[in-house]
Amino acid sequence: MTSGFIGRGGVWVAAQTVLLVTLALAGPGTGSVSWASAAVSVPFLVFGAWLGVAGYRCLGSARVAYPEPVLGAPLVTSGIYARVRHPLYAALLWLGVGWSVLWASATAGAATLLLFVLLVAKARSEERRLMRLHPSYVDYRRRVPAFFPFLR
Repeated sequence: MTSGFIGRGGVWVAAQTVLLVTLALAGPGTGSVSWASAAVSVPFLVFGAWLGVAGYRCLGSARVAYPEPVLGAPLVTSGIYARVRHPLYAALLWLGVGWSVLWASATAGAATLLLFVLLVAKARSEERRLMRLHPSYVDYRRRVPAFFPFLR
């Protein structure tokens, strides 16, 4: 286990925060809502919110923004984690797409794309750490897709 902001992966958290704030501000700052964009965005926003709540609830006391896992926390592979390894990251992506569509904002869409790239890299960092703590993670990783249940 590592300690300190940098050692625990704080740079990932800081970059993620910057992109999420950019995304949140870019929607209303660069786009506009129409009935059509609102209607199309709702499934993305609802699914993203559901995925986030499901992931949040399953993790319990093991929740942390850093890619460094909580020491002594069990490896969660049930609930939504039986379908996706990173439901909280996936939730952010579904919400980002929904937000971008809602506001019809290319800037928000670009921020969502950058967030995807960042979260893939952050997930890889997190998985290396999880494999050190939980040897069974290797098998779990083979069986369960990272972000989207329908993509292996």
